[in-house]
Amino acid sequence: MYVRKHFKPEAKRELEEIVRYLRRSFKDIILKGIDWMPDEVKKRAEVKLEAMGQYIAYDDEYTNRTLVNELHDGLKISTDDFYGNVLHLKKFWRLDGYNKLRKKVDSSSWLEHYLVAMVNAYYDGSTNFMGFPAGILQVTTTLKSIL
Repeated sequence: MYVRKHFKPEAKRELEEIVRYLRRSFKDIILKGIDWMPDEVKKRAEVKLEAMGQYIAYDDEYTNRTLVNELHDGLKISTDDFYGNVLHLKKFWRLDGYNKLRKKVDSSSWLEHYLVAMVNAYYDGSTNFMGFPAGILQVTTTLKSIL
Protein backbone atom coordinates (compact mmCIF):
# COMPACT_ATOMS: atom_id res chain seq x y z
CA MET A 1 0.00 0.00 0.00
CA TYR A 2 1.26 3.48 -0.92
CA VAL A 3 1.14 5.02 2.56
CA ARG A 4 2.96 2.16 4.27
CA LYS A 5 5.62 1.89 1.55
CA HIS A 6 6.32 5.42 0.37
CA PHE A 7 5.19 7.89 2.98
CA LYS A 8 6.89 9.07 6.16
CA PRO A 9 4.78 10.21 9.15
CA GLU A 10 7.04 13.28 9.52
CA ALA A 11 5.82 14.48 6.12
CA LYS A 12 2.23 14.33 7.37
CA ARG A 13 3.15 16.41 10.42
CA GLU A 14 4.85 18.97 8.15
CA LEU A 15 1.75 19.20 5.98
CA GLU A 16 -0.47 19.64 9.05
CA GLU A 17 1.69 22.61 10.07
CA ILE A 18 1.43 24.09 6.57
CA VAL A 19 -2.36 23.78 6.67
CA ARG A 20 -2.47 25.48 10.09
CA TYR A 21 -0.45 28.32 8.57
CA LEU A 22 -2.83 28.53 5.58
CA ARG A 23 -5.85 28.73 7.87
CA ARG A 24 -4.25 31.53 9.93
CA SER A 25 -3.35 33.38 6.73
CA PHE A 26 -6.89 33.04 5.32
CA LYS A 27 -8.29 34.38 8.56
CA ASP A 28 -5.88 37.34 8.55
CA ILE A 29 -6.77 38.15 4.95
CA ILE A 30 -10.50 37.94 5.66
CA LEU A 31 -10.42 40.03 8.83
CA LYS A 32 -7.66 42.54 8.08
CA GLY A 33 -6.72 42.46 4.43
CA ILE A 34 -10.05 43.01 2.70
CA ASP A 35 -11.44 46.53 2.87
CA TRP A 36 -14.28 46.14 0.38
CA MET A 37 -16.05 43.29 2.23
CA PRO A 38 -18.77 44.31 4.72
CA ASP A 39 -18.20 43.20 8.33
CA GLU A 40 -21.25 40.89 8.31
CA VAL A 41 -19.86 39.05 5.25
CA LYS A 42 -16.43 38.84 6.87
CA LYS A 43 -18.04 37.26 9.94
CA ARG A 44 -19.82 34.65 7.78
CA ALA A 45 -16.56 33.93 5.93
CA GLU A 46 -14.77 33.45 9.25
CA VAL A 47 -17.49 31.05 10.44
CA LYS A 48 -17.21 29.11 7.17
CA LEU A 49 -13.42 28.94 7.52
CA GLU A 50 -13.72 27.62 11.09
CA ALA A 51 -16.22 24.99 9.93
CA MET A 52 -14.11 23.92 6.95
CA GLY A 53 -13.11 20.27 7.14
CA GLN A 54 -9.75 19.00 6.05
CA TYR A 55 -8.22 15.80 4.84
CA ILE A 56 -4.46 15.78 5.24
CA ALA A 57 -2.28 13.09 3.65
CA TYR A 58 -4.09 9.97 4.88
CA ASP A 59 -6.16 8.79 7.79
CA ASP A 60 -4.39 6.64 10.36
CA GLU A 61 -6.83 3.85 9.49
CA TYR A 62 -4.91 3.44 6.21
CA THR A 63 -2.06 1.91 8.19
CA ASN A 64 -4.38 -0.53 10.01
CA ARG A 65 -3.98 -3.74 8.01
CA THR A 66 -7.04 -5.38 9.59
CA LEU A 67 -9.40 -2.57 8.60
CA VAL A 68 -8.02 -2.42 5.06
CA ASN A 69 -8.32 -6.20 4.68
CA GLU A 70 -11.91 -6.15 5.98
CA LEU A 71 -12.79 -3.45 3.48
CA HIS A 72 -11.53 -5.63 0.62
CA ASP A 73 -13.02 -8.87 1.91
CA GLY A 74 -14.46 -10.80 -1.03
CA LEU A 75 -12.38 -9.10 -3.71
CA LYS A 76 -10.83 -11.65 -6.07
CA ILE A 77 -7.43 -10.66 -7.53
CA SER A 78 -5.19 -12.85 -9.66
CA THR A 79 -1.48 -12.42 -10.37
CA ASP A 80 -1.88 -13.47 -14.04
CA ASP A 81 -5.21 -11.98 -15.22
CA PHE A 82 -5.05 -8.20 -15.56
CA TYR A 83 -8.32 -7.90 -17.48
CA GLY A 84 -10.12 -10.16 -15.02
CA ASN A 85 -8.75 -8.07 -12.14
CA VAL A 86 -10.10 -4.89 -13.73
CA LEU A 87 -13.53 -6.49 -14.10
CA HIS A 88 -13.47 -7.83 -10.53
CA LEU A 89 -12.47 -4.41 -9.15
CA LYS A 90 -15.22 -2.63 -11.08
CA LYS A 91 -17.82 -5.13 -9.90
CA PHE A 92 -16.56 -5.03 -6.30
CA TRP A 93 -16.68 -1.20 -6.04
CA ARG A 94 -20.00 -0.99 -7.92
CA LEU A 95 -21.59 -3.39 -5.42
CA ASP A 96 -20.01 -1.39 -2.60
CA GLY A 97 -21.62 1.74 -4.02
CA TYR A 98 -25.01 0.03 -4.33
CA ASN A 99 -24.78 -1.07 -0.70
CA LYS A 100 -24.23 2.57 0.33
CA LEU A 101 -27.34 3.83 -1.45
CA ARG A 102 -29.88 5.49 0.85
CA LYS A 103 -27.38 5.53 3.69
CA LYS A 104 -26.13 8.75 5.22
CA VAL A 105 -22.85 9.95 3.72
CA ASP A 106 -19.99 10.69 6.09
CA SER A 107 -17.87 13.17 4.11
CA SER A 108 -15.09 12.98 6.68
CA SER A 109 -14.73 9.20 6.32
CA TRP A 110 -11.35 8.01 5.07
CA LEU A 111 -13.22 5.88 2.52
CA GLU A 112 -14.33 9.07 0.76
CA HIS A 113 -10.69 10.18 0.43
CA TYR A 114 -9.09 7.09 -1.00
CA LEU A 115 -6.86 8.80 -3.59
CA VAL A 116 -3.91 9.20 -1.23
CA ALA A 117 -1.35 8.76 -4.02
CA MET A 118 -2.82 11.64 -6.05
CA VAL A 119 -0.48 14.62 -6.50
CA ASN A 120 -2.92 17.46 -6.04
CA ALA A 121 -4.52 19.69 -3.43
CA TYR A 122 -8.15 20.75 -3.67
CA TYR A 123 -11.11 22.48 -2.11
CA ASP A 124 -14.62 21.01 -2.41
CA GLY A 125 -17.06 23.88 -2.12
CA SER A 126 -20.10 21.61 -1.94
CA THR A 127 -18.87 20.10 1.33
CA ASN A 128 -16.60 22.94 2.52
CA PHE A 129 -13.66 20.57 2.67
CA MET A 130 -10.01 20.92 1.67
CA GLY A 131 -7.84 17.98 0.79
CA PHE A 132 -4.11 17.43 0.63
CA PRO A 133 -3.50 13.78 -0.38
CA ALA A 134 -0.23 12.11 0.59
CA GLY A 135 0.93 12.03 -3.03
CA ILE A 136 1.42 15.79 -3.08
CA LEU A 137 4.17 15.41 -0.50
CA GLN A 138 6.11 13.10 -2.77
CA VAL A 139 7.13 16.20 -4.73
CA THR A 140 8.54 17.98 -1.67
CA THR A 141 10.24 14.80 -0.48
CA THR A 142 11.86 14.40 -3.90
CA LEU A 143 12.96 18.04 -3.90
CA LYS A 144 14.52 17.68 -0.43
CA SER A 145 16.53 14.66 -1.59
CA ILE A 146 17.78 16.54 -4.66
CA LEU A 147 18.68 19.80 -2.92
